[in-house]
Amino acid sequence: MNDAHDTPPPPGSRPARAVREDIAEAALQLFLERGFVETTIDDIALAAGISRRTFFRYFATKDDTVLEYIAQTGGRFIERYLSRPDGEPTLAAVQAAVREVLEEVGSETERARALGRLIRETPSLRARHLTIHQQWELDLAAAIAQRRGAPADDLKSRLLAALAVLAVDVGSYRWAVSDDTLLPESVDATFEAIRDPRLWDANALAGAGARAQ
Repeated sequence: MNDAHDTPPPPGSRPARAVREDIAEAALQLFLERGFVETTIDDIALAAGISRRTFFRYFATKDDTVLEYIAQTGGRFIERYLSRPDGEPTLAAVQAAVREVLEEVGSETERARALGRLIRETPSLRARHLTIHQQWELDLAAAIAQRRGAPADDLKSRLLAALAVLAVDVGSYRWAVSDDTLLPESVDATFEAIRDPRLWDANALAGAGARAQ
């Protein structure tokens, strides 16, 4: 590639966020077509129309390009949550915010399933994915505490955030391995299960288990 690609974009040109998104998009397409291990950083740079040096200006590793989409989605969840009406119960507000974002990406169902498979099948991506979700939980806990007027280290805010992120994880996994459900509905069902008093009643669960046998 020629050195022109290594020259920082002039003021007023495309913002860094747009360039990052283009690189991440090019990388994901290659990973889905060729496989994660088989795709090199040079391949990604070529597909994105940049140099290897420019790639490293935006991403430290090729793992980061896959997880860009996941990290941005978590930020969108929190933005929508903070815009929910005052006084709305916390889990209901988070659930509504999550559903809004998931419905927006509903047209990308097969792509999202493929991305989920890629993460599950690649050890380095699974580990980084867990780290991102832990950051989601911390960021959401801070947002919940802010809306509740509670201290930043508020225990209830941390627990609510943990439950909400778990609901997204469990619902997403159920959707990923099933062909007969939509992602928003699967995640909604998980939030509703958390609210079910029987979930927290050991006797009720024991009775349900006995009846199922």
